[in-house]
Amino acid sequence: MKIAKDFVRNNNKPAGTSVSRIPQGTEDSTFKSFFDGFYAHIKEDFGTGSLAASTGADQDMSGVAANMAKAKELMFDKLGPLDQVTKTVYFVEEDWHTLTPITDDREQGKFFAESCYVIHLKSNTHQYFINWLGPRTLSENVAKMATAMDGLTDGVLTNSMTRMRVKKGHEDEAMLSFFPDGFTILDEARVSMDQWYAKVNDTGVMFRI
Repeated sequence: MKIAKDFVRNNNKPAGTSVSRIPQGTEDSTFKSFFDGFYAHIKEDFGTGSLAASTGADQDMSGVAANMAKAKELMFDKLGPLDQVTKTVYFVEEDWHTLTPITDDREQGKFFAESCYVIHLKSNTHQYFINWLGPRTLSENVAKMATAMDGLTDGVLTNSMTRMRVKKGHEDEAMLSFFPDGFTILDEARVSMDQWYAKVNDTGVMFRI
């Protein structure tokens, strides 16, 4: 991380300034929003137009796939062996600074689109705190959620902790790998699982996987 330290020092930033690391292929929507045209055209292997001709068979799609797989490995490489990682999901209450752990097994992997959550990944070597934002969230409420995450570590932040935000619909493969039973977005406000399953039985629901 020498480059990050040099950047902080050379740009007269406070010594405690955090520089995030984002491997190729795992850039979230917030990062991409600072670059026009970030979503580059990768491949079009049909048609006869100039675009198809210039971006067809010459592209190494296996190489693109390999880079994405490598990025997936790097995203959470600080955790060590994934079978030694514990995962806790917290629901962000309406006051924006109270975190309630999800204890109903039926709700694991189900995220209500009108709500926000915190996913805590922890191993013996590192911790990741992922703030999942369902609705459009005001900056002041994002700040409240950040303060709430401070409470998970008693207000102590060290180099063995990484925090990030992920907007609904922009979950990368690395994060989804921690939900082997599926990652489902339910297009509604959060209710109890008893209420949700009753609704499923009565009227059906709309959701994304």
